[in-house]
Amino acid sequence: MYFKNNGGSLWQVNELVALVVLTFFTDWITYGIIVISTITCAGIFYVILTPAPALPENIISAFGSYSAPIIYFIIFRRQNDKLHDQQLKTVRALSAAIAHEMRTPLLILSTVAHRLRKHLPPIIEGCQKAIETKIASERTKRNIMLVQDAPDSIQNTTRRTFVIIDMLLMNLKGTQSTEIAYESSLSLCIEEALKEYPFQGNEKNLVKWQRGNDFKFKGHSLMIKHVLFNLLKNALYYVKAAGKGTITVWLETGEKYNTLHFKDTGKGISAEMLPHIFDQFFTRRKYGVGIGLAFCRQVMEDLNGSIRCNSIKGEYTHFILSFPKTL
Repeated sequence: MYFKNNGGSLWQVNELVALVVLTFFTDWITYGIIVISTITCAGIFYVILTPAPALPENIISAFGSYSAPIIYFIIFRRQNDKLHDQQLKTVRALSAAIAHEMRTPLLILSTVAHRLRKHLPPIIEGCQKAIETKIASERTKRNIMLVQDAPDSIQNTTRRTFVIIDMLLMNLKGTQSTEIAYESSLSLCIEEALKEYPFQGNEKNLVKWQRGNDFKFKGHSLMIKHVLFNLLKNALYYVKAAGKGTITVWLETGEKYNTLHFKDTGKGISAEMLPHIFDQFFTRRKYGVGIGLAFCRQVMEDLNGSIRCNSIKGEYTHFILSFPKTL
């Protein structure tokens, strides 16, 4: 249209807008290939379809004026990509360092709990005999009840913290795993995730797992468990923030795709934020990092599946994970 309208100002503006917008969706090599090939094709069709083809008189000055904004936007895009990569590397390095430093004291606590479990029984037994013979008071009995649960309490706390550390590191690493992909039961994967997740207090009572419609998926079960961990963590946070709601998990089978449904009736997500929740470093939480849902999307895409979200603010948030059917 630029050629056919003799380089009219309207088509100059249209062409410039198209060339600038393209910089946001491609790298500079792809950009060059697309621009050169499309301009060449446009010129060929113009020559073929026009009885007396002639180049616009302002073509050189027009393309010259395009170069400055296009170069600016290409440089801006590259700088933005570099900033994003640097941000991700920084978060990965910092999180890995923190996780490493946390593991050592957690291992020490776990060892202490193991030793307490081994040596406490005879001590408790001696104290109980002292109480029976009135040597020790009833207050000692209450203290014994607190102490005898200490090893289990310490080990449960360290186990929960290890799961959180592993989840954080898994999110930052992306989806690279040494685990061999094989067919797994999604129901079994969900049950293992619910068993291993570090619920606190009565949180587990908020989750309603509707068994049935089990299906197989081909992939890394560890990755899917971490996807579920991320969804659980977010849902529990927003159910508590709303002061209401439950979490429901169920499966459905289909002709081409089988689906996992994960729905909570907590705070919901606003229409403005919903399109961005899977973007890296986008978060609605004050101390969030914005990597959890981006990780979930990457895992599902690596399975040739998908994850999408429907939500109404104040009512519900519904994640739908689609798994390709196995042969």
